Amino acid sequence: MVPVKEAISSGAWLYCEYSYNNSTFQFRVKVISFNKLDLSEVDRPEKIELPDANCEIWLLGIEILNYLNEPISTSSCSDMLLLADQDNYMFKIFSDIYLRGLSDYSTNARLNRLYNKNVYPGYNIIGIIPFILPIDDEAVYSLSLKHNGIIREA
Repeated sequence: MVPVKEAISSGAWLYCEYSYNNSTFQFRVKVISFNKLDLSEVDRPEKIELPDANCEIWLLGIEILNYLNEPISTSSCSDMLLLADQDNYMFKIFSDIYLRGLSDYSTNARLNRLYNKNVYPGYNIIGIIPFILPIDDEAVYSLSLKHNGIIREA
């Protein structure tokens, strides 16, 4: 696991690899930002289906580089990222369709760039992925991968 704050401050690329259904996926990620979403910035925030009143949406700004020889979908790379807190609770991406793809906010804030898209070989794509996190001002988050993947500084 890689602490989010350290990944942002270092500006380093992170190597990511995992295996799923007899395929191995490899890509790199650079963490650009990590901020709490102000729902007043979203057009029609009532359309976002929050699971609980005791949670917040946090936005992880990332840049992805596919260095395989073929395109991979964003669901094969950015959607595989997890956040883990200091107690090792894991949080997956919040896949609300309105927030990630249908709202005007998704276009303006680049949430739609990593939603149902392809990342072409040698191509970088910059976007934002949302996470639902508990309200906790003292939480410290680290990046991890689904499927027992590897994530480390490249």
